[in-house]
Amino acid sequence: GLVIPVIIIVVVVLIVRSRMSLGNTTGGVPSAPPESTESFPEGLDKLKVQSSFIEIQNAWMHKDLKIVRKWISDGVYQRYTAQFGMMNKLSQVNKLSNIRINGISVVKTAADGAYQTADVAVSFTVDDEFVSDKYPSFNERFMDDSDTEYWTFIKRQDGHTDKNLYDNNNCPNCGAPLEIKMGEISRCSSCGTLTNNASYDWVLGKITQSDDYTGVEGLENDPGLHELIKNDNLFAV
Repeated sequence: GLVIPVIIIVVVVLIVRSRMSLGNTTGGVPSAPPESTESFPEGLDKLKVQSSFIEIQNAWMHKDLKIVRKWISDGVYQRYTAQFGMMNKLSQVNKLSNIRINGISVVKTAADGAYQTADVAVSFTVDDEFVSDKYPSFNERFMDDSDTEYWTFIKRQDGHTDKNLYDNNNCPNCGAPLEIKMGEISRCSSCGTLTNNASYDWVLGKITQSDDYTGVEGLENDPGLHELIKNDNLFAV
């Protein structure tokens, strides 16, 4: 009967609520990022992180990635797209308002093969409301919801240092205006370059909730993986 569909709906709601952005529901005092002596690596700064954070929140709320597609990894795109699909099945939206960034700091930088990575802590406060027309019993609202998330950016170590994917909508290779309908593949229709290949600018690789962040990538020291990728110098965990 109805047991399995109800379980599926509950699981879908829990997955959607544990999305890449917006975490705990404690409210009240804004959480602060941990103290760090790390500096921003070349080409990445607070302004880019702040811009990407606000644009991602808008993209999430409107379930539309066209504005941010040029600087998010394919993995981030796929995860968001899957979550949008689940939310649509629930006729659900996540309304965000009064977004305030309380702090931005680099907590870790590292080399990963031909790439460099930077983990950036973003502390924020927001009014957060889940609304489902189809299943109103799942509706929730949190005022002054505060949390810290860890945004991992990645860039080729031999990449450009004078490009900026965050302050314009032009191809970093040929300068042509980028189409706003880029979907699964972030490819310039004029020259064919992949804008998010991390050769041009820092690309958002993943977002980790504070409860899940350890600062350690479990696969970095996996001998089996290193054996598989020993002949691919452009592979990054």
